Amino acid sequence: MRSLAALALMLLALVGGAGCGTGGIEPEGGDTARGKEIFTKGADGKQACSSCHKLADAGAAGTIGPDLDASFGPGREEGFSESTIREIVRQQVKYPIDADAS
Repeated sequence: MRSLAALALMLLALVGGAGCGTGGIEPEGGDTARGKEIFTKGADGKQACSSCHKLADAGAAGTIGPDLDASFGPGREEGFSESTIREIVRQQVKYPIDADAS
């Protein structure tokens, strides 16, 4: 139980420090053009990710959230698998933090 709590705490620290960047992970299918549109313009009344995050490929220069071009390097160095990083990214995209509400 203690190791599970330690893992959860470590993942929380990784997510908090790295935001929702992919760290250069190549996409697996999906509509990357639509993803870029959502990242830069928002969707369903939600603010755009680019309003907070920097991501060169999307032309985003936000300064509130983590720089997504540099995200997940430390996690990879610590041995987190690509599948773990992908799941963290999915969860961050699914449940983003609203900068206006903070």
